[in-house]
Amino acid sequence: MRVPGLGDRTALDPIAARMFARHKLFSICGDPRTAAGASNANDVLKYSLKPLRASGHKQTLTAEQLTRLNKTFPNGACDYTRPAIGQQFVADTWQIY
Repeated sequence: MRVPGLGDRTALDPIAARMFARHKLFSICGDPRTAAGASNANDVLKYSLKPLRASGHKQTLTAEQLTRLNKTFPNGACDYTRPAIGQQFVADTWQIY
């Protein structure tokens, strides 16, 4: 089985070819969290918050939109660039078989 764009790699490895083909058929779809910048891992319970500013968005916000956002999120919005609250990174977390 050959997957377009992968060249001869898939001809040599039929398992990889099936995996790539399935990923194309059943790819991960976005949701509001990933659209805002969160990872697909979905392993965070509580994010750090950042204050809402008009300059912190891809689109230009009007004063009315910023007021509405501040009413909706009075404590700020999730800051996906910082570690989550209480998140600890543990070395060697994978089991060895």
